[in-house]
Amino acid sequence: MNFSNHKKSRKKSTTSGTIVPNTNLVTARVGMFYGLEYRKSLTNKVSTVSGLVATPNIVFNDSETSAFFDFSDWKNVSSTENDFLNFWKNVPLGSSFTVSNAELYNEKNSKKYDLSGIYTLNELENLIVFCTVNSVTNKDSDMNLYSKKHFRQTPIFQFNFTPTSDNDSSHTFIVNHFGQNTKTSFTYLGASIGDHLLIQGEESSYEIENINLDSEGKEIIKIKGSLPEENRIGTKTLVQLKIKIPPNSVTDDIDINDSKIGSCLIGNACYNNQSESQCKLRQIKNVSLKFTENNECVNISPLTGPPKEVTYVEPSSDEVMARLLNDISKNLSSNSKSGKIF
Repeated sequence: MNFSNHKKSRKKSTTSGTIVPNTNLVTARVGMFYGLEYRKSLTNKVSTVSGLVATPNIVFNDSETSAFFDFSDWKNVSSTENDFLNFWKNVPLGSSFTVSNAELYNEKNSKKYDLSGIYTLNELENLIVFCTVNSVTNKDSDMNLYSKKHFRQTPIFQFNFTPTSDNDSSHTFIVNHFGQNTKTSFTYLGASIGDHLLIQGEESSYEIENINLDSEGKEIIKIKGSLPEENRIGTKTLVQLKIKIPPNSVTDDIDINDSKIGSCLIGNACYNNQSESQCKLRQIKNVSLKFTENNECVNISPLTGPPKEVTYVEPSSDEVMARLLNDISKNLSSNSKSGKIF
């Protein structure tokens, strides 16, 4: 790993400190990650097991070649409309999906049915899924409506697809299988589009082009640049989050170990999970800035633009390695107590 090798200045005058190199990138936070995987393309697996738990009424039409999955039943209290939209918005129109666990028993006629099969998504409207029937396990040709109350269990909807637009050799997808709600996440580091990542084992940093969550809650970080595909789910990976500042900015001390995390309000825009010094690195000239510890933004809409020439120092390699050793020590201690070994 390539770190800058210089001493951290303790002087406070505007003429002292460390001149940031031509890269204009300053390390703001450092994290020790498990669960990372580098991919050239994505296969997005979607399943209601981890989200949507409502059961639809199902109606077949057009000589059983089309079907409607109706989630609009007002008695569906297990999942909200937002749950429905958050699930189905990840599925491209025209893609096939598999339904399983869809066995029914109709007490009126004492018959069993199984609507498990393969369907194609055509349209979403008013909590109703319009689809084409590709195959279905067992249904009654004389029966069109199958009530939600007859399902033995909640049906499982699963999609597997690879968007062709995601297969780009000039980009890499970093998948964080641990998701966003852990301290080993890019969300916790306060990463934002336009920031850079210096990843263990790499000589150069990579700019973040996009940040998303897939339907299972995994973080998907799209970076500019090519990394070899690699599964590092069980391997520790040190990641530095770098923020770009103006050329030749004179910088003062920055604390990459600052454990006080909060919101960073810049004008009317806000960043979550920022340290105070990380917040100041994002400052934009002539725009007000406010850091609030233990606070979260209500609506996140980060401003973009060159930050004001504030004074922060790029941490030395000794500081970064000290943070790494400290994190390893904590992880080893925690794993030994829990009996987990990575």
